[in-house]
Amino acid sequence: MMFIILTLIIAVAAFNLVSSLVMAVTEKQADIAILRTLGLSPGGVMKIFLVQGAFAGFFGTLVGVVCGVLLGWNVGKIVAFFEDLFGVHLINSQVYFIDYLPSDVNLKDVAVIACISRGGILSPHYIRAGVLQKPNLRRLCVMSKTILKCIGVGKSYNDGALNVQVLNHLDFEVAEAESVSIIGSSGSGKSTLLHLLGGLDMPSEGKVMLMDQDLGGLSQKQLGECATVI
Repeated sequence: MMFIILTLIIAVAAFNLVSSLVMAVTEKQADIAILRTLGLSPGGVMKIFLVQGAFAGFFGTLVGVVCGVLLGWNVGKIVAFFEDLFGVHLINSQVYFIDYLPSDVNLKDVAVIACISRGGILSPHYIRAGVLQKPNLRRLCVMSKTILKCIGVGKSYNDGALNVQVLNHLDFEVAEAESVSIIGSSGSGKSTLLHLLGGLDMPSEGKVMLMDQDLGGLSQKQLGECATVI
């Protein structure tokens, strides 16, 4: 019975950890898109979250096992300490058949529960991270001869009362298998343009089209998938 109770406690803890990792994946969608743009494969992104969950689960399990075993071995001394500290007798021998709190640590059960906690923590991570390995770029983008197109793209930044116009009504196209170089002096807007083309930032005006799809209308996940093509 105690084994079942402890297993259920471990299951609740595992679900809490999985939910925290799900929120971490959701919050870091923009960072995932940047990593994908830099060339990291979906499997590499999955490994990052698996390592994060594995470390959290491993150290959590280790701390829980050590603290639980130490508490089980010394529970009688701990109860006696609090009885002396507060001047009360928690287990009265006139009421109960014993006057102490018995404890028997079964190391075999401890090892089994620790293994269950590791498996219960890691398994959902594969399921959750595996979503990152299913890009639907082909369904999202329709192939055309023009791969990348800018239509009236402009980008400005507001610094208090000052409005800095970095890009102004930029139009150009990049065809399939075409190589293009962006050359300009420092501060001319090269990095800003690359951020817009990679979906890392949105233009103040105009559209950036990737395979006839407007990047401004895509979700963070879809932007991450399209960024690997750029």
